[in-house]
Amino acid sequence: MQLPATGEKKEKGIKETGAIGELEITGKTEKVKAQSLPEKPLLSVSVYSSEGLEKALEGGADCVYLGEGLFRKPKVEEKEKDSSEKGVFSRKLGFILENSILKTRVAGKKIYFNTPKIVKDSEMKQVEETLSSVQKFGADGVLVSNLGTFNLAKEKGIPCIADSPLNIYNGYTLSLLLQNGAKVVVASPELTLEELKEVASCGPVECIVHGRLELMESEHCLAGGLLDKNGEQCSAPCSSGNFKLVDEKSYEFPLLMDYQCRTHLLNSRSLCMLENIPTLIESGVSSLRIETLGMDSVEEIRKVVEKYRKAVDSFYEPGEKATEKCESLGKGFTTGHYFRGVQ
Repeated sequence: MQLPATGEKKEKGIKETGAIGELEITGKTEKVKAQSLPEKPLLSVSVYSSEGLEKALEGGADCVYLGEGLFRKPKVEEKEKDSSEKGVFSRKLGFILENSILKTRVAGKKIYFNTPKIVKDSEMKQVEETLSSVQKFGADGVLVSNLGTFNLAKEKGIPCIADSPLNIYNGYTLSLLLQNGAKVVVASPELTLEELKEVASCGPVECIVHGRLELMESEHCLAGGLLDKNGEQCSAPCSSGNFKLVDEKSYEFPLLMDYQCRTHLLNSRSLCMLENIPTLIESGVSSLRIETLGMDSVEEIRKVVEKYRKAVDSFYEPGEKATEKCESLGKGFTTGHYFRGVQ
């Protein structure tokens, strides 16, 4: 299998911003900037509930990645105590997935089902059920984070998007995944803007522009280990509230637990690239992604998506461009590694 060198340009048909044309005026040749713009990237949103999906669509998402059934949710009513998490991949979940597809289709958008980052052999049955739901209900494909799930989707002929945990850091990895069936590849969030531009020149790339990035996934359930008092039978204390780790500088790192009792540690600050959308578009990415994991409410999802929708659309409108600021969404944001790289 022959792979292109890192940074090798996409095949013909790709537009580049800032192309230079020539104009003949009164015998003189003057260079003028051609009015060519990069193709408008999709705005993708990762959501983890049917309510979040609705708000993402209301805000203007082009594509949603639905992770319903991946993470435990705090119980909000006493009556929910009897509705345990057993049967996550049951008829109830099937109804949610099917209904979500219908809502997305009505809006004329795309929907992919998200899959776990870590999967043991004993857990592959649940992944297979998710893939079967894609085929049964007619979703556009799946978002995959490990090679086992990637190969399984490939065997079943299901379109997939290769997510950032696969560590796509250069053109070689990008090309390998594309040649093996990936439709789009999500770049590593550790890339700088210049590195992202190099990778994006080799094929369809998505980059994460907003949200709390996951720093670590652990097999150990911190909430259960510290709070559970029922001996061998876990009482699922993780479903009774919100949990955080606080470091010596008082930064708070949210903790989320999934249905396999793994702990997910999120960054203390949310990534926000709202002010840099023009630069990201000019880098040649095919999709911009908002991660909603850890957001406080579904209304926050709608607000964030609306802001990014406006920022993307205004780039292609003539006249003065809208200037959206991260401050309009709150405080304490970070630009991640886009400008400083990995230190």
